[in-house]
Amino acid sequence: MHVVGVPSGWAGSATSGSSAAGRRGRRAAADRGRRAPSCCESYPAAITALINLGSTLLWEYRFAEAERVFVEGVALSRRIMGPDHRTTPGAMEKLASSEERQGRPAEAETLLREVLERAERAHGPDDLATIAPMTTLGVTLHQQRRYAEAETILLRAAALYQRVVGADHLNTMKTLEHLGNTYSKEGALGLT
Repeated sequence: MHVVGVPSGWAGSATSGSSAAGRRGRRAAADRGRRAPSCCESYPAAITALINLGSTLLWEYRFAEAERVFVEGVALSRRIMGPDHRTTPGAMEKLASSEERQGRPAEAETLLREVLERAERAHGPDDLATIAPMTTLGVTLHQQRRYAEAETILLRAAALYQRVVGADHLNTMKTLEHLGNTYSKEGALGLT
């Protein structure tokens, strides 16, 4: 598959899914991008390849490696695409996920709040680029046992998802599931 603006040798950067071939393709494309930063400036798809590599490393439970790749991807995206381009907050959200999985929820929360602020400013509250990190922040707060804050954010995200993509959309249902988990924990602790 050829992607416009991506050299034909980079076909792996367009590979989707979690197959071994897809992971190898994304890893090879990202490795090429890391070895030649000037290439990344010419081909922003290399940033996507780095983010895909980081995601693959997360799926493989290689959190520290994923973090290093995401840090590099965020830096490149900020420099090349700009801090408010959709790629940058998306990469920051992935970095937050790696922080969370390494037991650093406070760092994850800080990143997610920045992502949410940027997304609301750049895209407005009704954009999926805003609602997705809102849900992620709610889950992060839930994991920190900050249930009242999580509830407020997840209620807002669920209402926005229902309005933007509908009540039967998977993202709406997953957000409602997270909200239900939060209600369950609040009830179990006698907070309701």
